[in-house]
Amino acid sequence: RLALHVASMLQDHFPDGVHVVTLAAIREPAGLLNAVSQVVRLHEQPGDHPLIEQLIQHLRRRRLLLLLDNFEHLISAAPLLTTLRLACPGLFVLVTSREALRVQGEQVYPLAPLALPNPEIVQTPTAALEVDAIQLFVERAQAVQPSFLLTTDNVAAVAEICTRLDGIPLAIELAAARVKLLSPAELLQQMLSAPGARFDWLTQGRRDAPERHQTLRQTIDWSYYLLTPAEQTILRKLALFVGGCTLEAITAVCTGSVPTERLRSDNPLVGGEQQPQNSVDLVSGLTSLVDKSLVHQRTEQTEETRFWLLETIREYGIALLMARDELESLQQRHANYYVHYAELASVEFGGPQQALWFGRLALDAANLHAAYEWIVRNEAATLGLRLGAVLWRFWMGHGPVREGREKLAVLAALPEVRNQPQRLARLLLGLGELTEAHSDYPATHVALNEALSLARTVADNSSIIASLNALGKAHRAQGKYESARIHHEESMEIARVVGDELLVVECYHYLGKLSLIQGQLATAETLLHEALALANNVNSKVNVAVLLLNLAILARYRDDPPQARRYLEQSFALLQALDHQYSLGGYEQSELALVALAEADYATARQLLLQSLHQFVDSNHYWGIAQNLEFLALLAAVQGQAQRACTLAGAAATLRRVTHTAAYPDTTAKLKETLSALRTEIGTEVAEAARALGEAMTVEDAVAYATI
Repeated sequence: RLALHVASMLQDHFPDGVHVVTLAAIREPAGLLNAVSQVVRLHEQPGDHPLIEQLIQHLRRRRLLLLLDNFEHLISAAPLLTTLRLACPGLFVLVTSREALRVQGEQVYPLAPLALPNPEIVQTPTAALEVDAIQLFVERAQAVQPSFLLTTDNVAAVAEICTRLDGIPLAIELAAARVKLLSPAELLQQMLSAPGARFDWLTQGRRDAPERHQTLRQTIDWSYYLLTPAEQTILRKLALFVGGCTLEAITAVCTGSVPTERLRSDNPLVGGEQQPQNSVDLVSGLTSLVDKSLVHQRTEQTEETRFWLLETIREYGIALLMARDELESLQQRHANYYVHYAELASVEFGGPQQALWFGRLALDAANLHAAYEWIVRNEAATLGLRLGAVLWRFWMGHGPVREGREKLAVLAALPEVRNQPQRLARLLLGLGELTEAHSDYPATHVALNEALSLARTVADNSSIIASLNALGKAHRAQGKYESARIHHEESMEIARVVGDELLVVECYHYLGKLSLIQGQLATAETLLHEALALANNVNSKVNVAVLLLNLAILARYRDDPPQARRYLEQSFALLQALDHQYSLGGYEQSELALVALAEADYATARQLLLQSLHQFVDSNHYWGIAQNLEFLALLAAVQGQAQRACTLAGAAATLRRVTHTAAYPDTTAKLKETLSALRTEIGTEVAEAARALGEAMTVEDAVAYATI
């Protein structure tokens, strides 16, 4: 709280902002740079450049404050902060941690507990309310018991409680939450008679640990031993969850059962252990823990209520699980649940509920990472293959792609994965899709060809079709259109044999898109309309929206902006009618921008292209970024900004070269014609100098240039 307050007071001193990075959910030092990169909106460059170098390049000319909260478990990563600070003179870092970082330039500011009452002065209620610790106690007590008042009868007990808790806010809040059940005098009596067991793991290896931290553990001990056995069980098991969880997840871990279908709020999972005996006991115990301020809850935009522990309480619970030899078996339950949860969520990928489920998985990203860590540590090949085979679609749609790619590579290398070729094929399909998103086409083809080979071995037609289409998309992005057609046509043949209409829709779509790109407009029209009819037949609204977008492109190719606009409006209307809007990743805005460009509405065209560009940047979609830079170059040319057009075209050309991709023939032809005309207009030397300026830009520089 204090750090956030300080940061808010300093906002005016940092023109590039104050950025808060919450680290409690980061499980390993390697995740620090990823977390910082996401908060400062660094979009990774293609290639092998280390993330630390990209981050330095991003920050070195900025003046900003980073607030890193809960750093104590990432101490080994502290030298990275020194590296960043020395390379970026405008970077300032404010860290909250239970341990000093012991790095160059560090200035330690110990946080004292809240002010306590003077024991030599008899406190009156009015005077006592001027004392910080007592004021906090009263505020928290009134939050759970609105009728609570500080009186002459209870002020001495409240003052003694705050003093014995050393003025530590968390300890005071936990104690004050008990006034719903006990008077201050009874609270004090309970504190004085608490069991002698003490939780001292925080001091292990740290002889200079502040005594107030030990006292806090004593306070947690006291609160824990006041719980019923069932409440203690629930609290311990809640410690497994990183960043919070749902009631369904708590139930699965408490009972050891995994749900076979999505649970409704009125259908909690039952069965398993005797303590808690059933779902009623679980909900009752959880409610009690929330009332006692040991567990917190909130309802997310994803329409789910989530429960979480303060990090100190969670660490305390983990220590108890270890002491009772419960941790390993419960971590296995936790991993089993989240693998199954990811599989259930994946059913909605590509459908109208995709955005909702991506949001839910994002909230559980730390839990999914914990499941991944357990799988890797225990070489649990089956769980690893199951997790990787579905979660790649989340990483593709939500990010971070780099993290997903790295994790899939590790899972693919687990012992005994080759004993399960069908699952391995699906995981490798995901690895290929993620490497393609990073424009690493050699790795893409290796992964996808192996996925295809394994899928053929086990006659997994759905994986064969998906692998063929993924290879087709990769060839198309590289401008290898005939190779792309071979893969898509084979995929179509298999889809027809399988008889799955949704698969046939996808194949028609890919072939129609390819024909469109190659200028075979009549063929494209036939294929896209056949796909549209099938998509309507199976009520696949997302596919209908995508196909309408491609029909809009077809209309644009035929120089029919009004028809293109009509198709786009139908597509947008359909997307907005879905429960949770499905995004087409920026393509909607770019196509509407080209319609505006054809109608000479240049201001609207630029606005839409920039919106589209930033969507592509947010998803690290390098192909889309390059395409939008090309479109912006064409727009600049018609607006008479010749040098700007050359610079944008140069930036796009560099990105195409680095990512081994190719612009569509229609765009290539228009750029060639435009640049030729510009050379005539401003002279070859000036045009080439402007183009060279763009060619030297990084992706980030090019996006910044396009925006000004």
